[in-house]
Amino acid sequence: MGARETRGEARETRPRACARARPRGPFGIPLELRKRIQSVLVSLHEDREVRKRLALGLVERFVPVGPSSYDYIRMMLEACEAAGFMQIR
Repeated sequence: MGARETRGEARETRPRACARARPRGPFGIPLELRKRIQSVLVSLHEDREVRKRLALGLVERFVPVGPSSYDYIRMMLEACEAAGFMQIR
């Protein structure tokens, strides 16, 4: 049997040391990388060729969003719950 498992016994898990700690965002993506990806996405429409391809998918451009961008959806959910629409009858 290999070093990873011995006769069905759970292997020991050890944390790995990092050269330097990096702040992490959603899904473990480093925040700096997340910012770079967002910057690229929100500027795609500035390139004429990319703008044509976005239009094929009926996309004009990408915009940054935050928690308040979903306020309307939360309001609709609250209204549905208050009206009893969330229960199957």
